[in-house]
Amino acid sequence: STFLRVIIYLALAGERLKAAAPFLIISMIAELASAAAFLSKITYGLAMSAAYLVGCSAALLLALLLDKVLSINGVSSFRLISASLALLLDERREWLESIAEKLDDERAIRVDLIALREKGGERPELVIIVPTFHPGPFRSFGSSRLMYQIAEKLRSKGVEAVFFKGLSNHETNIVSPDDCARIVEGVSSATMDNDGLEYHGLMSEPVFLQNGEAKSMLISIGNAKLIFLTMHPRGMEDIPPTLGDGLNDIIPVDCHNSFSDSVKELDEKSLSDIASMLREAMKISPPQSSPIMLGYARGYLEGRSLEDGLGGLGISAIVLKTKHNSIALVALDGNNCLPEVRSKIAEELGRLGLNAVEVMTTDTHVVNGLRFGGRGYHPLGEVISAEELAEKAREISEKALNSLKPVEAAWRRLRFEGVKVTSSKFFQTAASRTSQGIKAFLGLLIASAVLGALLSLVVI
Repeated sequence: STFLRVIIYLALAGERLKAAAPFLIISMIAELASAAAFLSKITYGLAMSAAYLVGCSAALLLALLLDKVLSINGVSSFRLISASLALLLDERREWLESIAEKLDDERAIRVDLIALREKGGERPELVIIVPTFHPGPFRSFGSSRLMYQIAEKLRSKGVEAVFFKGLSNHETNIVSPDDCARIVEGVSSATMDNDGLEYHGLMSEPVFLQNGEAKSMLISIGNAKLIFLTMHPRGMEDIPPTLGDGLNDIIPVDCHNSFSDSVKELDEKSLSDIASMLREAMKISPPQSSPIMLGYARGYLEGRSLEDGLGGLGISAIVLKTKHNSIALVALDGNNCLPEVRSKIAEELGRLGLNAVEVMTTDTHVVNGLRFGGRGYHPLGEVISAEELAEKAREISEKALNSLKPVEAAWRRLRFEGVKVTSSKFFQTAASRTSQGIKAFLGLLIASAVLGALLSLVVI
């Protein structure tokens, strides 16, 4: 018990260890002294002292191992544990951010913007944003809040933002708050820069592709060509950003809309099917034969919280009307969804005459790490039912359908260099160190219990 108390106290103290250590020492001395004073034999007091000494020594040895030996890319494992606990238990990001600044893994982050304004208008009213940063790793840390920061910044300028998930995974979690701030400012400036945007007023009919179990909808809006990728109804996870390399004339969207506990990452066959489909889409130039008729609406589910799996951007619907099709693009602010969510929403929206429907999630990670145990979050459809989501999506889509008007679209691709991210090397090392740390913890826990008991028997 002494071992557990000391190691937990040291972990929770974190950066405040120097200030917190005297309180631990004083409390343990007072506890030991008071207990020894009321024991009938002095040997019992000596036995308790021996047990305390062993427990403290084992805890300090484990802390030393985690701090000096089991480091992760030069970062102390013990400091990382302390910083993570501070965020999870007390929403203190500063310790974790200070550690993250020492990571030297950098990459370029791409953000595609499609600004939309009323035909003949002077400024955008809506912008579709497709980023390759991953909205994680969890809670309010890293780029988990970045979508909301961008949306808030644009809303202050009178522009609403809808996010579609680009090709990203945990290797593109941004760890630096300065990089996040740089992206917020860059996206805001580019959206409002009329001189840097070339608006167009035509769009294409949707084109549907399939390769193996991978499916997609290809659509051209103004000078932007988007492809919406899904494995539905088969389980799917993040489509890695490497599949987007060389795609200069197309915007790939990871619909992230078919959760399965049995799928942790996409297998080689799925990745190959998606890559082939992307190559095929690159060769297709859908003729633009219709003026862009677009309606937009957003709504929220009352009484639902982050713990239920729905983030602050709620449910967004963009409706597009062409000569031959009525298209609905529904974005749910959640971390994936059960397959029946997409199916149910498509069924409900079909009753409104919307015949080409795609449902996607933003993959937000502000819903992650709010509960302990299990996977740590709820995909949409698990707590919030598919029926509830479909009913709300229909209500919102109907509003979007009723707000259709001619618009113009302008596509711009931004590239942010030197962004600090958590790379695969970091996760591989972290996984190895976690395994080693657990073994060291269990070994020292058992050793402290056995040695403490033996010493107590010897003293008595």
